[in-house]
Amino acid sequence: MAFAPLGSQATPSINITATGASFPSSVYVAATQAYIAKYPSVIETCSYTQSDSTGGQTDQHNNASTWGGSDIAINAALVGTYPTLVAIPAVAGAIVAAYNVPELVAVNASLRLGRGVLPLIFNGNITAWNDSRIQADNADDVRTVLAAITKPIQLVVRKMTSGTSINFRAALNAMDPAAVKLTDSFASLVPSAYLVTSGGNLAVGNVIAAVPYTLTYMDAHELSQSNTNNTIGQAYLENSSGNYLQASSQGIK
Repeated sequence: MAFAPLGSQATPSINITATGASFPSSVYVAATQAYIAKYPSVIETCSYTQSDSTGGQTDQHNNASTWGGSDIAINAALVGTYPTLVAIPAVAGAIVAAYNVPELVAVNASLRLGRGVLPLIFNGNITAWNDSRIQADNADDVRTVLAAITKPIQLVVRKMTSGTSINFRAALNAMDPAAVKLTDSFASLVPSAYLVTSGGNLAVGNVIAAVPYTLTYMDAHELSQSNTNNTIGQAYLENSSGNYLQASSQGIK
């Protein structure tokens, strides 16, 4: 591969390709365009194509990309055959619980989902919005709204090769190891769940925005991108100290 000095008139000859996680894709795509703009004399192409975290590692291992994006630890099996594969921290973000319940969103209600409830929703034990266990987590005004909703919870999930899915499953396992195991698949736990197989978190957000009474997990940034019609709410989740919080840039820092 030839490298030309910066500022020369040589024909650009370096091609950089990357694939992988959808979670940081907007950051990586912007970075690739900025890189081309900064070094036009040497960079011919520079691109990032989102798939999922597992695919990003696999493509890098198979020399199908220059580098890979992944939200999860490097697969031990890949390290065994590719010992020079390393992970470099690049982007920090938050996975949130997003919902479309018109009655709650219309009054800007603050839905709370506790550590004893969230895993039971995603393992299929809690299936209705008016379940008493969800009501118990919430203030009186929200409880009244929930009690009147007779619709089932329609879960929207991604494949378990997704870093977002893997990390969210790990969080649920930390909340209740008996409810959600680290080997579980959400689509298997809840067969009625709608499985989004492509398009990443933004595709998930688009489904939630359009379909009432849905619940999912996704990154906070793409929730805001999907919520153009203000139909999506972000739940307050209970932390290990018993406090209910929403994701924020300050909290991520």
